[in-house]
Amino acid sequence: YSQRWKLSGVQNVPNARVANWLYYQSYQRQHMSEQVKSNMRLQRRVKNLLSGNIKMLMIGASGIGKTCLLQRFITGEYRKQNFGTVGVTQRVKPVQIPAGILDIGP
Repeated sequence: YSQRWKLSGVQNVPNARVANWLYYQSYQRQHMSEQVKSNMRLQRRVKNLLSGNIKMLMIGASGIGKTCLLQRFITGEYRKQNFGTVGVTQRVKPVQIPAGILDIGP
């Protein structure tokens, strides 16, 4: 540790080195504690982000295959429909996302 950690007024006391060392150690513990708390908050935010729901909206002209594309993504099967979807189609698919960057397009 450097001069930065010298306590003022303790230089001429018998255990000045010990007092300065203890001061340095207490500062280091406090600083590490703040870093750990910050890291825990970040981990909690990432966990909440990755465990949340993502809603996707598909918009396009009629008859181009929006529902078929959604069905293919959800079930893995492709069924060509000769009729249009009336109203709104909602589907749910749980997806495991590894920690990292998720790129879903341009």
